[in-house]
Amino acid sequence: MRVVVFLSVFAFAFAAQSFGQVDTECPEIKVLGPSRIVMPGDKAVFVASITPVQHDAVLQWTVQVGDREGSIESGQGTAKVVVSTTRNDEGEEIKARVVITGLPSDCPNFASATVRIDQLITWGHPDEFGDIDPNDMRERLDSFFVELHNNPTHSAFIEVYIDRKERSDLRNKRIRLFIEHIKYRNMDLTRFQFGVTRLGFRSIRLWRIPPGEENPSCDGCVLINGKDLK
Repeated sequence: MRVVVFLSVFAFAFAAQSFGQVDTECPEIKVLGPSRIVMPGDKAVFVASITPVQHDAVLQWTVQVGDREGSIESGQGTAKVVVSTTRNDEGEEIKARVVITGLPSDCPNFASATVRIDQLITWGHPDEFGDIDPNDMRERLDSFFVELHNNPTHSAFIEVYIDRKERSDLRNKRIRLFIEHIKYRNMDLTRFQFGVTRLGFRSIRLWRIPPGEENPSCDGCVLINGKDLK
């Protein structure tokens, strides 16, 4: 009889202890960095991922750019922050760290991600050609479009030198050919700008301009912005 009573008490105590324990599974915390190359002057986006979702969690971000404290442009306290960079940040690393409060005390509560800011690329010598056949001109433009496609953050500046007989506006035949071919290839017209200069001869220069760089000097030229042509 005593054995039965002892086993009953032991079983009750074990059940009570097991009932009092709560199996707390710690969430997985990750920080995802930018999905593309960050150039100096670009904005870098970092996103915190918490699995499973913790609705009561509070997020606090800190950002370091090189040796200085980074600038959070927006998103502090949310799962997504936008970090500003400057032209002087080329080659530096951005480290974004998020700390989460509201998790069980024995769970890790932070994560971070690091991304390097690319070196600033200055524009080099352009593709330059004279008064060539329209089909040859389209081929040169296609090669230029490939460069732009491979550098999606770059813009295009097309210098158009005209002779005394050519028009300096959108009725210029070469400029119309450019615009029609840009549209035909489904390129973003807002990435293009034309600078038309009357020098007495016909020539074209195709410039690919990295972010933050200024267009080549175009004193006295007529500027035509692609964004005004849509």
